[in-house]
Amino acid sequence: MKLSQAELELKRAELSPQLLAYIVKLPFWEHYLKLAFASRFDTLNAPFSLRADEVYEQREELSSAEFQRLMNQIRLEREQAEAVEIERLTKAALRSDDQHVCEAPAG
Repeated sequence: MKLSQAELELKRAELSPQLLAYIVKLPFWEHYLKLAFASRFDTLNAPFSLRADEVYEQREELSSAEFQRLMNQIRLEREQAEAVEIERLTKAALRSDDQHVCEAPAG
């Protein structure tokens, strides 16, 4: 196998869905992204925080089961939104790495 062929296969493997799935589940990677892109995650999480505050304000009128259900729903939706953003940022990082570019953390 020629070096250029090996390089192409390596680049293909680096962009594989399996690698992406592996990286996005690494706790240190998620932590890094949340630090490096804190303002993006703050903006992303703001609507969920507002919704949680609204549900909390209504806690007296809600049954404990309904309160818990609503809070869990908000938490799950927030986690899903964060997962989408983490995947998007990871894809961008893999593409940047392919071009030998590294984005420094903010702050």
